[in-house]
Amino acid sequence: MTQNNLTQIYWLEGFTGVAHGKHIIPTEDLAEFLKKCNKTGLQVVGLKIGNPVQYLECILYANDSHIKQFGKTAQETWYFRH
Repeated sequence: MTQNNLTQIYWLEGFTGVAHGKHIIPTEDLAEFLKKCNKTGLQVVGLKIGNPVQYLECILYANDSHIKQFGKTAQETWYFRH
């Protein structure tokens, strides 16, 4: 993952497009969260270190699986990386 210094988001290298954030998890739950995402077709494309640092915001690719599970997510959760 590469870091975007302006937003402190670590992006999956090569990812471009629309993704949704607001999936806040404790850092110790990251491995289990990633497993669940893989099982359901969700793709984590970015990580933002929270404040306090024991939390992460997982940013998920806005693919068909995301829409199926979460519906049309409000625009304030969007991230766009080009």
